[in-house]
Amino acid sequence: MNNGEFEAKIVINGVPHCPKCKEAIEYRKIFNDRLYIFPVRCKCQEEEYRKQKAQEQKAKHEFERQMRIHKLRVNGIAVKSYHNWTFESDDMMTPKLTMIIREYVDKFEESKEKGQGLILWGDLGTGKTYYAMCIANALIDNGYKVYATSPSQIVMQMSDISKAEERFKRFMSYDLIVLDDLGTERSTNFATEQIYEFINGCNVRNIPLIITTNYTPTMLKDASQNTENLSYARIYSRILEKCCPIKINAIKRRVNKAIENRADISKRLGL
Repeated sequence: MNNGEFEAKIVINGVPHCPKCKEAIEYRKIFNDRLYIFPVRCKCQEEEYRKQKAQEQKAKHEFERQMRIHKLRVNGIAVKSYHNWTFESDDMMTPKLTMIIREYVDKFEESKEKGQGLILWGDLGTGKTYYAMCIANALIDNGYKVYATSPSQIVMQMSDISKAEERFKRFMSYDLIVLDDLGTERSTNFATEQIYEFINGCNVRNIPLIITTNYTPTMLKDASQNTENLSYARIYSRILEKCCPIKINAIKRRVNKAIENRADISKRLGL
């Protein structure tokens, strides 16, 4: 703020003063028979100046925070459309389920400390991935480092032996990892070993996992006790050790969305 921002001034002994606080808004000094006039901030101007600076600093911090969040989201969730899968866009067809998922986010710090995650299970098209991304986006908004991937992606990234160790360390640096579509990956010795090492690494380091799968808890439990397939038994045993199963209600959201899309296209094309 400068002195010109005060339209009305009062003059005392030839020196302009603030009409509000009555403090001088000019400093005058004679040097070598020449008068020098310097603007100074009165109490009102100083308060306004500090207020403006605080607002600018706040805006700067908010901009930097938004940039950090944007970077976390871009680096953590590769599929751009998933960035919009949030609680705010929830259709609220299953309010109790939404409340449970939100509760996990609200109390995440405790879950993070203990490495506790969730298994979101249910039929195809019921919203398992959607709710997993709601969790991911909400935690990113809160400043947490989240990574969304799938077993197939893990296996693919770890297949390059020269970069495997570096990538594994990067995986283990996240606060939470979403593992989408467990059970759809190829069944090979290399794949099962990599998935086990990944999940075991998360468990040991208390990194919570949000896992989506079509498998029921009974199927996962049976698989974890299957002595004829120890590779998968180890994987599912480690998952059940830290993750709590939550059923995603059997509302065919994907089917409903497909019907809406067909109706929209038909209307637009006059079909």
